[in-house]
Amino acid sequence: MDGSSRAPSRQSHLRPPTRPTRTGDEMTPPTTGRLCAGRVVAVTGAGRGLGRAHAL
Repeated sequence: MDGSSRAPSRQSHLRPPTRPTRTGDEMTPPTTGRLCAGRVVAVTGAGRGLGRAHAL
């Protein structure tokens, strides 16, 4: 057998997952700045600095 009559394996059709290309504008909602305007907001990160990273 030369292999030409075999069905292709499943792995030959699998591709690594792809993600759509994003720009900074798409990732930041336009209402974020207005949502907290004139308010005091406490941002927490469960003690691992996550809140601080997002707040700054």
